[in-house]
Amino acid sequence: MAFSEANYYREFKRVRNRFRRHAPVDLVLRAIRYANGGENKLENCRRAPWLMMLMIKWVLTDENFGHCGRPNATNQQTDTLFQEAYELSRWTRMPNEYENLHLFMRSVAHQQFMFQKDFSYADFARQFVLFADLDDGHRLSRAFSDAYGLEIEQFLTLSLGLVGKYLRGNFEPVRQHWFSTLAIPDAARIVPVFFSALSATPEQMREFLLENGTRQRAADEYVEQTPLTAKPFLQVGEEYWPVHVAVLFRALEHYVYDQLRAIDPEWFMQSFGKIFERYVHEVLAPIHARIYIEDELKRLRTTPGKVVDFLADEEGANIFIDAKGVAGTHEAMVTHASRTLRNRTKAAALKAVVQANELLGAMVAGEMAEGGPPLKDRNILLVVTYKDLHLGNGTTFEKAVAPADIAEIYQGRSAASSIPLDNIYFMAIDSFEALCGAVMYGELTFSDAIAQAQAADSDAATKKFDFRQHLQEMQVAQRIPAVVRDRVEEAMNSLAEGLGADVS
Repeated sequence: MAFSEANYYREFKRVRNRFRRHAPVDLVLRAIRYANGGENKLENCRRAPWLMMLMIKWVLTDENFGHCGRPNATNQQTDTLFQEAYELSRWTRMPNEYENLHLFMRSVAHQQFMFQKDFSYADFARQFVLFADLDDGHRLSRAFSDAYGLEIEQFLTLSLGLVGKYLRGNFEPVRQHWFSTLAIPDAARIVPVFFSALSATPEQMREFLLENGTRQRAADEYVEQTPLTAKPFLQVGEEYWPVHVAVLFRALEHYVYDQLRAIDPEWFMQSFGKIFERYVHEVLAPIHARIYIEDELKRLRTTPGKVVDFLADEEGANIFIDAKGVAGTHEAMVTHASRTLRNRTKAAALKAVVQANELLGAMVAGEMAEGGPPLKDRNILLVVTYKDLHLGNGTTFEKAVAPADIAEIYQGRSAASSIPLDNIYFMAIDSFEALCGAVMYGELTFSDAIAQAQAADSDAATKKFDFRQHLQEMQVAQRIPAVVRDRVEEAMNSLAEGLGADVS
C-alpha cells in the first residue's frame, strides 16, 4: 500500500489510544528504563531507543496528559504498547518512496547513528575553543549567560564532571549533591542552575516539547532525531534520570552550539560563521603545505570573483577547502524530496561548489597575480560543516539533491577549469580534524585519502555513507587537535584539583 499521511495517522491513533489507558509518568519511566536496560551499547541499540524517545514525546505532549486516576501499566501491557509503536513503521515511507535511496539512508542515519557512537571528547572539547574563549562581551557569550545564568566556561566544566560519571557505562540517576565531591567555585549557585538547563520535570518537559514542536503527528516525526537532546534529564523528585546515556552524550557534545543556534539560526550564523572559519584554519595550519586563506586569494585575483576559504598547495594537488559552520534542520535531514534538501543546503553545499570552480577557472585563465597558487592536474574540494549533513561526495550530491544546479554550474566549463564531482567530498569538522591529523603526521596526503575514498565509492559493495566511514576504513585515528587538547586539559586539571588528582 502506498504511503499516505492519513493511513499513518489512523494507525498512530491505535498506539495513542493504548497509551492513554495508563498513567503517563509511569509509562515515560518505563520507556527510559527499557531503552537503557541492555547489558551493553549494542543491546541497547537493539531496543530501538530512538522509538522509546519518541514514545516519551508522544505521552508527554498528549492532550490527555493531565487526566488523573489512570493505572500504571503492567509489564505485559508495556510490551504490547512498545510492539505496536514499532509496527507503526510499516505505515511510514518505504525506501522506494523516497526520491533517491540516499535520502532514505540519510533519514535513518540522522535518527539512529547518535545511539551507536561512543562519547566524543573531540566534539565536546571543541566547544571550549569555539565558545568558552570568546570575550565576555561577545554577543554569543552574553546570549548564553542571559539564557542559562551560567558562563559558557562554567557550563562546560560542570559538563566535564558529569561525563566522567556516565562514561563508566552505568545507568542511574544523579543528584545535585554529586558535585559536592568536586571543588567548584560558587557551586551552591551554579550547580542548581546547571541542572535546570539540562533537565525538566515531566510537566516542564511537556511544556518544552509543546513550545518547540507541535501536537500534529506527521509521519516524518517517526524518523526524527529526538528533541530531548535539549533536556536530556528527567527530574523526578531530587533525582535526575538521563533519558538515555547516548542522548546525554550527544547533548553535552554540542550543547552550546545547539542552544545558541536555537535562539535564531540566522543571528547565530552571523557570528559563528567567522568563528568556525578561524577554527578550521587553526586545524589546517600545522600541516606541511602552503595554505592560502580567503583574504589572500581575493588579493591575488586580478579580476573580481569568488574564492574559497582556504587552498592547500599540496604536492601534486590543489585542495580547495570551504568552511560552513552549519548543521541540518529537521526538514533537511528527514526529507524524502530532493528539492527540499536542495533548498535547505544551497547556502552551504552549492555555494561552496560555485566558489571553488570559479576560483579554479580564474587560475586556469591566468587571472591570478604572481605568488598565487600554482596550477595542478588534480583539484579537490572539501566542504567542511559543523555537523554532518550526510551529503556524501559530489556525484551523490548531484544525483540525490541538485542535478539541475550542478548541470548549470558546470555548463560551458572546460575540464581543466572544473573540479570533478568525484573529487568533491562533504564532511563534518570531526572528520576534517582526523584527516588533517593524519596529513600532519605524514600518514597520508589529502590526495591519497580522496583517492582511497573514490576507489571505495566507485563500487556499490564498498561505497561509504559518509567520510567518517572512509577514515575508519583507512584506520585514521580520531586525534584531538593540539589547540583543543591543550585547552581542555586546562579545564580538566582545574576540575581535578578538588580531587587532588592530575588528569593530564
